[in-house]
Amino acid sequence: IALLATVILFGSIIGVSSVSAQAGEDGTIIAPDNVSIENGEQKNINVTYEQKTNPPQGIAYTLTYDPDVITVTSQEQGGYLAGVINISESSPGEVVYVEDGGENATVNPNNPVTILTIEPVCGINNGATTNLEFTSAKAAQGSEDFFISTDDGAVEVKGSTTSCDEDNDNGDNNDGSNNNDSSSSS
Repeated sequence: IALLATVILFGSIIGVSSVSAQAGEDGTIIAPDNVSIENGEQKNINVTYEQKTNPPQGIAYTLTYDPDVITVTSQEQGGYLAGVINISESSPGEVVYVEDGGENATVNPNNPVTILTIEPVCGINNGATTNLEFTSAKAAQGSEDFFISTDDGAVEVKGSTTSCDEDNDNGDNNDGSNNNDSSSSS
């Protein structure tokens, strides 16, 4: 439903009349690959757009991830279009974003489209991974919108599993101390 609303809203906001067959020819939206994040850490990751020909006047995407591995705690405009944000939603496992730069869109290719703040889910194990996968990605220019290429990414959680908080032990038998009794006396 959110995707359908995104497509309808995106098209109606920027006066789109048709979907072009030039899929992927004008640009690629990119999620960062090989992101490492430590347990207990928050990290900002950039969603970027690589322009191949003419700059877009609008961008819309839906990005999915495994909500059992990471949480998206915030999503901010990155300054690529510096337009009006029409939709900026995050629910467990999905981020939806629609931005309209208007007819006089000012594109700053050195800025990301959006900045996502992520953190590992409390109690997730070292080495857990999730893909960052675009399930929908469109750009608009003039009276047409078009599908754009996507370059999916991935996030890996590093570090030891920690308890969620002092009162809510996650059952990992890890009290946070480093009791390495692996030394042997000879």
